[in-house]
Amino acid sequence: KKKKKKKMILFYFQFLIFSSKSIIDLTDSNFNCYAANKPFMLVDMYVPWCSDCKQIAPQIEYASAQLGPNSCLIGRADCMNAAKNLCDSLGIHSWPHLMIFNNGRFSGEYTGPQDSISVLTYVNSQMSQVRTSFPVCTATQQCMRSDVPAEETRFDGNYFENINTFEGDKDYFMGEKIDR
Repeated sequence: KKKKKKKMILFYFQFLIFSSKSIIDLTDSNFNCYAANKPFMLVDMYVPWCSDCKQIAPQIEYASAQLGPNSCLIGRADCMNAAKNLCDSLGIHSWPHLMIFNNGRFSGEYTGPQDSISVLTYVNSQMSQVRTSFPVCTATQQCMRSDVPAEETRFDGNYFENINTFEGDKDYFMGEKIDR
């Protein structure tokens, strides 16, 4: 009876992990929106009939569930249907294809072992590198409103005189004017 109860608990736990929607379905129309705002994104490019794609899908889902929804974005793109144009534009002609994007730009491919632990280890190592760098917005037109011009702002040294980490006699450049 205890063994049966443990199996039921394990089944329920696995159901909770895999039923949570931690992988985003990416399409031709939503890819740029998701990719532009993430310092790190792993995308599983697949086609529905591919047996290798079906084998790696649960591994990616498990890795995604372990990472949690706020750590990075893991998505999948159906190269035969909803993301056909995206896959064509990236030159994807073999599947599965695991691609890495940083702030919307292609930065590499994952070619390691296709088990959940290897994928998880790789994603964690890549994210630790991303966390140490300052995220830069690559889609400037989407990030800035075109009707509001950027202004140059300078603070004189007196503004910072009570803050010990700054030298009070210097100006601090805080922005840049951009001509449109």
